[in-house]
Amino acid sequence: MSHGFDLAAPATPPVRLRGSDATTEVLGRAAQPPLLEREAELATLAATFDAVLDGDGRLIVVEGGAGIGKTRLLGEARTLAEEGGFEVVAARGGELEGEFAFGIVRQLFEAPLAVATPKVRSELLAGAAGLTSAVLASTPAATGEVGAPESSFAMLHGLYWLAFNFASRKPTLLLVDDLHWADEPSLRWLMYLARRLEGLPLLLLLGTRPAEQAKRQTLVSELLATPGAIALHPGVLGQPSVTQLALVRFGVDPDPAFAAALRTGSGGNPLYLAALLDELWRGGVEPNAESAPRVQEIGPRAVGRGVAARLAHLPPGAADLLRAASILGDRSDLALAASFAELSGQEALEAASALVTADLLRSANPLEFIHPVVRSAVLEAMSPAQRISAHRRAAETLLEAGAVPERAATHLLLTVPDQDAFVVAALRTAATRALKQGVPETAVSYLSRALEEPPLPEDHVDVLYELGDAELNVAPADGSTHLSEAVERLDDPMLRPDIVLAYERSATLLGRNRDAGTDLLFEISDSARELDPDLHWRLEGRLIISSQFEPELGQLVAKRVDAIDPRNVGSGVGAGVLLAAWAMVETRRGLSREDAITYAERALASEAFEASDERLNIVNALVALSHAGEMAQAAQAYEPLIASMRKQGDLLSLAAFQLFRGHLRSQSGDLLGAEEDLRPLDRSAFHESPDFKAYRAAYLAEVMVERGELEEARHLVDQPTPANAGFRLRLLEASGRVRLALDQPKQALAHLLEAARITDAAAIENPAVIAWRSQAALALHRLGREDEARELANEELALARRWGAPRTVGVSLRALGLLEGGSTGEQLLRDAVETLAPSPARLEHARALVDLGAALRRRNSRSEARQLLRDGVDQAHRCGAAALVVRANHELAATGAHPRTVMLSGLDALTASERRVAQMAAADLSNKEIAQALFVTVKTVESHLGRVYRKLAVGSRKELSAALGAPVELPVAP
Repeated sequence: MSHGFDLAAPATPPVRLRGSDATTEVLGRAAQPPLLEREAELATLAATFDAVLDGDGRLIVVEGGAGIGKTRLLGEARTLAEEGGFEVVAARGGELEGEFAFGIVRQLFEAPLAVATPKVRSELLAGAAGLTSAVLASTPAATGEVGAPESSFAMLHGLYWLAFNFASRKPTLLLVDDLHWADEPSLRWLMYLARRLEGLPLLLLLGTRPAEQAKRQTLVSELLATPGAIALHPGVLGQPSVTQLALVRFGVDPDPAFAAALRTGSGGNPLYLAALLDELWRGGVEPNAESAPRVQEIGPRAVGRGVAARLAHLPPGAADLLRAASILGDRSDLALAASFAELSGQEALEAASALVTADLLRSANPLEFIHPVVRSAVLEAMSPAQRISAHRRAAETLLEAGAVPERAATHLLLTVPDQDAFVVAALRTAATRALKQGVPETAVSYLSRALEEPPLPEDHVDVLYELGDAELNVAPADGSTHLSEAVERLDDPMLRPDIVLAYERSATLLGRNRDAGTDLLFEISDSARELDPDLHWRLEGRLIISSQFEPELGQLVAKRVDAIDPRNVGSGVGAGVLLAAWAMVETRRGLSREDAITYAERALASEAFEASDERLNIVNALVALSHAGEMAQAAQAYEPLIASMRKQGDLLSLAAFQLFRGHLRSQSGDLLGAEEDLRPLDRSAFHESPDFKAYRAAYLAEVMVERGELEEARHLVDQPTPANAGFRLRLLEASGRVRLALDQPKQALAHLLEAARITDAAAIENPAVIAWRSQAALALHRLGREDEARELANEELALARRWGAPRTVGVSLRALGLLEGGSTGEQLLRDAVETLAPSPARLEHARALVDLGAALRRRNSRSEARQLLRDGVDQAHRCGAAALVVRANHELAATGAHPRTVMLSGLDALTASERRVAQMAAADLSNKEIAQALFVTVKTVESHLGRVYRKLAVGSRKELSAALGAPVELPVAP
């Protein structure tokens, strides 16, 4: 694509008319002077459009102060795009819209979707783009009440695919001017999109003031720092350009002293220069040396004076309409502004036309200011009291006209508290919608303001509850405080179980200690036993679950556990939560594996399995099944849940479920799958809690030890340990394993003994939950403390046999066998091999094979040793356990046999991510569907598949199924 444009040709000097007889033509020329000193920027834009047409998505940021010409450059870019056959989707930030959630997004997409044919609209909203229905009023699902809540990530994910669908139909320019006033959710989405432009025929073009002038400096700074972004910084005009523009305006060459004063007075800023020239020209000032002092005097006040001067010559209603437009915000509907200004339709139309003619507005409907500086000047001319009163009236006008409540809320945030029930009601409605749209930060700002009003006494508890519940997503400590206050204000907590459950959730998120809140929850649960059994079981189950991570609370809950008979709790949501909790109680005790399995299966069959607000609690049932050795059943149960979370974009739950499934895969010997699940989620909208980061680091470090990546494993466990004892426990256990692999037995023992103190306090006896004893025994063995080592190993074996899960017993047998040595040790290793052979714990079986082979090699039984070691190498390789493969081959070499050659080819050569993409492609999912399900770009999927084809030596998707082997059940792409 090539573009031709003349940058240098000056406009023809206009006829010199003065005052109110200036024609539209003359004013139009004055408002649109020739574009000077922007050749480099225009050339960059033209070259970028060519690259985008080739499918190379780009981000360009035009950054500069007010009036420097950003909007003019963006306008030129729009012309280039239209000439090049691009779809243009545009939006512009406004001072008033910073609290209007997804305000920029709505501007971009609502109008194009509204005018699209049903067929095109269906194409644009296909797949994950359908998740945007809660935000975009033009989508079918959003025309009435907002639907079920979606997570923040779900909305960003859906909006990315909406932009993708636009660009897939036609190369697209997505243009946002005045980004510095953009709302937070829109900024987060723009960051999300900017990092995923590769392979997309889309140009993201942003105009903004410097980040330090932005309403949300941090977000704008992050967006401007996006890797690969092209920054354009249009500079101030030099003296020749100032002189040329003066010639255009006055029709004669200005005196050099006058021209120099113009540049000094305007600072070379194009907007201020235009306003200054206009003020001087309208005032009859001649462009000579004697007028230079007058230029300096007017300079800083040119814009405000120019607005006032133009209004003085306009119809009476023009000023009222302009003030209405400034209050309602840029691009306000003419009819709405007329209603606000109390003008008839005809009066408003005449006033709007006059304002356009006077170059104060760019368009009459909607009412769009020629520049944000003009709007600011109008607002500054109003007193604070006038503005506050006007914003209150604007909210009423908007709601009466049927505008979305968020529009009204942006105005009410600018009022002062006055015990106004209308303000509270409107802000609560807007907050409810914000939560449905996945923007809790916005809901918190609305509800905080509602609480300040304050609400009427009968509404106060509800506002506290709604605010606290919203804050749990952004500031849990504040949320818990407000929820606690709400609970304390309840005359009868039994009448508001929603508030009680939200308060319990807040306590869990914060890692509760014994306080008045705990006692209150116990009291409410006891009161609910007969009146509301479901609430009672929910609270009891949640308290039991949260006690896993807090030994002090665990001691309190333990006193209540004995009073519960889980066999008689039914199958409702509350019963399911309690049963999931009870499955873990049995697992931690390690007394009855059969009971733990029964309770876990009942929990999964209950209504809680489908309750989205209980997902993070029901995962306890799956963890219990894993520890009980029912790994296949647990793995099967994870699939539909994870598929549902992917489809909804519920990233918080997805991260937790993949975390625990990753540990299950690790224990079963699927190290590639485990690594895939355990790698930190690279999601710009997702912020994992420190506690769960510790869990993830611990589990992933153990995988890296098996993969032979000891430095990465060490780095993972060397992070600061969390304050919460339960989460710290996992990191300590993993650190012990890593130190053993690094041959640092003293440090390993210290970490493992600290973990032991936590397990004792938390009453965790089952080595299936944490096998610290066998690991500590191996550390003691290396330190020469044999008696202590055997004592711990024998104690763990006894506990493992009591539990009865084959993997747990096999691990304990193997550890004791290594400590005992000789014929006794050999027999224990044989028992470990026999116990583990039929179990799903393939990696532990491989480890036992290698250890037994090594023991037989040491007593010179080379023939049997070789066979065991070869089997161990093969199985370890299939698990992806590179470290064990190396060790087993060393042992093989010591028997006199050749090391077993393991070729990294075919399926074995695939990375975890490549394998997942290959499996989904083999299941006939398109590249787009795979990308949507895995939260990556289509380009990433294409790259993965290209490597898969090379490694598997296949030429198409049709050959993948056979190359991959048995089919795998996959999640449904959104």
